[in-house]
Amino acid sequence: MVKRDRVTRELTRRAEFPILLIRGAAGCGKSVALRDFLATSGQSYILYDVNRERSTFARFVYGFTEALAARAPGARAAFASAYEKAAVSKRPADDLAAWLHEHIKALDDVIAIDNLHNSTDPLSETFVGSLIDRMSDSVRWIVSTRNADGFSLPSWMAFRWMDVPLEGSDLAFDRNEVAALANDAGIELSAAGCDHIVDETGGWATGVAATMHALATADATATTRFSAFESMIEALFGQCDSWELRALIGTALMPDLSDELLEPGPAREAVANLRRRAPYLFLNDGEQYHDLVADALRSRMHSIDPREHQAAISMTGQALRRRERFVEALELYAETNQADQAAKLLEHHGLRLVEQGYGDVVELALACSERSGHVEPANVLALRAIVNSRLGRFDAAESWFNQALSRAADNDTGMIEIKYLFACDLMRRDRPDALDLLEPHASDEELPTPLRAGIVSALGEAYMLSGNSARARVALNLSLTLAEQVGDDALKARVLARAAYVRLYDSDNVEATRFAHAAADAAKRASAFSVAAAAYSTLYAIADEEEDPVAARLYLDLLLENGLKSGNLGFLIYYFTCAFEIAVERHDSAEIGRIEAGLRSFDLQYDDSYSHEALLPAQALRATWSGEFDYAYRLLFPTAAQQAGANRTAQRWAEVALYAVAARRPADAREATDRVTEALSAVEQESNRTARARLLAYLATALSGNARGGTKFIATLATSRLPKRLASLHAAVRAIAERIEGAPNHDDMDLALRALYANDFGGVARMLEALPLPLALYA
Repeated sequence: MVKRDRVTRELTRRAEFPILLIRGAAGCGKSVALRDFLATSGQSYILYDVNRERSTFARFVYGFTEALAARAPGARAAFASAYEKAAVSKRPADDLAAWLHEHIKALDDVIAIDNLHNSTDPLSETFVGSLIDRMSDSVRWIVSTRNADGFSLPSWMAFRWMDVPLEGSDLAFDRNEVAALANDAGIELSAAGCDHIVDETGGWATGVAATMHALATADATATTRFSAFESMIEALFGQCDSWELRALIGTALMPDLSDELLEPGPAREAVANLRRRAPYLFLNDGEQYHDLVADALRSRMHSIDPREHQAAISMTGQALRRRERFVEALELYAETNQADQAAKLLEHHGLRLVEQGYGDVVELALACSERSGHVEPANVLALRAIVNSRLGRFDAAESWFNQALSRAADNDTGMIEIKYLFACDLMRRDRPDALDLLEPHASDEELPTPLRAGIVSALGEAYMLSGNSARARVALNLSLTLAEQVGDDALKARVLARAAYVRLYDSDNVEATRFAHAAADAAKRASAFSVAAAAYSTLYAIADEEEDPVAARLYLDLLLENGLKSGNLGFLIYYFTCAFEIAVERHDSAEIGRIEAGLRSFDLQYDDSYSHEALLPAQALRATWSGEFDYAYRLLFPTAAQQAGANRTAQRWAEVALYAVAARRPADAREATDRVTEALSAVEQESNRTARARLLAYLATALSGNARGGTKFIATLATSRLPKRLASLHAAVRAIAERIEGAPNHDDMDLALRALYANDFGGVARMLEALPLPLALYA
């Protein structure tokens, strides 16, 4: 390594434009120059290094979303949904570019893509070009590749978006840089010697490095002319014995060359020999081949004896499995069409890999298995169902589950496990028929304890969904006992998360909080990200119920982090809808805009519980800020009867009643107020939600001209026990009601509304400010 001020100056000059393109042949120094520039530029950057595993268009875009995860977290989890839509489009690259642009347009970073040529699908380059064409003022681009035929370079230069590309010739070493390199390596080299190296190599960076290494080691290859990778690789392979070359070919499939995978033997010795001869052909401290070396070895693999080829696959797969690197093993089997091996790995580890966020790898392996035409075991069919469900394809998921059950042996453990997985999937969609799958097996003491613990805990959740809280508590207590007997963190996390859910809807927030924290801790130890996300959703719900938006948002962020890792789109939709509700209630305009951009990534149906409980109410509240109370009423009215529990139902009808009064729909307002009364009578225990419902119903009644009649709603409200947000709402509602009755309390109203803003209730304050109070009150 040597500091090259000339190259740095050229990069700095070209980087004054929004786009910088570095283009050149393999080994000319593109990656080194790019990384040096990023490290010294002082700018915030995102680097996407495209490896050979990103060769297809789908894997390339998915890898891009992974590189962006820290700055644009929604893109990774929304990828599957976006790609599905784009796949049936006539212009998939443009459609996906438009989608990803929404995620990154507000960033203030340099986005650098290195080794773009490793994605061999032309759509990848088209996608990058289309994304860059949608230029935003704050994002700057650097792309390093071997060619750029798919880019509209003349247009970019004509519009002054970029200077001419930095070419491989610009990166070539000159005499002074060769001399500096020799001096740095402790090699005595005359000016004529420097000129000779430049002439022989054309200044090609890797050729210069090869010559320097040869001089430093007194290698006979010092006089060999190296000006292209291919000739260098062939020369090096020519120096290998036949056993050594076969051993090297066998390592070409390995994701890395660490001692962890390269156990003592011929393969490790062959790699060590090559590393000594040509360290410049290795990356990452010698633990990875340069891609052209790996390609050259792989191309030779097809010419060796098929048995040796198969042996290399088996050796690599076994090494990966011994080290429990199941994701890479599954990728290897899918890439080499080893359907039997892929199916075996899926049987034993597929479900956990999906939970850990590797659904895309599982899908690749499932596709390999499907292409083989082999009859798949029942649990692999169940895995197909789970993958489809997590991508939102629920009809397909149910079909696969039914096929799996029809293929499973009658009433054996495998069939019962599939029924358990099917029931869990149904419960995610609040389906009561999960009970029919679970109840017949909950008391079967012959089942393996881990399976029975899972079934009994799921049954407890199903009982709670069906409204039978007493049986739910009994089932969860038993499942906790069974889970303790097993001592497995993943099982313990799942059972604890369900216990937290049941306690939450049984209004025992203290126990729900305890169980949820314990579930999250166990899930993180087991890398069970979907379970951790479920635990944080319970903690969010508790904070939301306790009117603590700061804590609620914290738990949502933790849910997002784990939901992204799990690859389950449902968690991301939940995050966005709940975060949107918090942002609207707080009147956080910047956050509202960011979340809306994320929501546009999804094909929302507005008929699920997320929409009914959070998204639509927030949209209705925001509509009131501009006085659109009739629209808010029509948006919210259909959801009021579909809330979970009497507390939520009472709150929703109270909001409907207030919007109806403000929209001058007196009959609809009276009907909604009556529904509030009915829902409150069905409430078993008063909560912050019922307090909201009482306050809004009282205000609706007062606004309709019957403030005295509305006092029945707040007569029993213990104001001293209200959290700050609701206490400030109580003060504002009473001030408005008193003003309606004629009290000259302008200052009191103003102070009450200010208090709402101070207590993260600015969105509600805006709604109250927009209420159409009688004109006489403003006199």
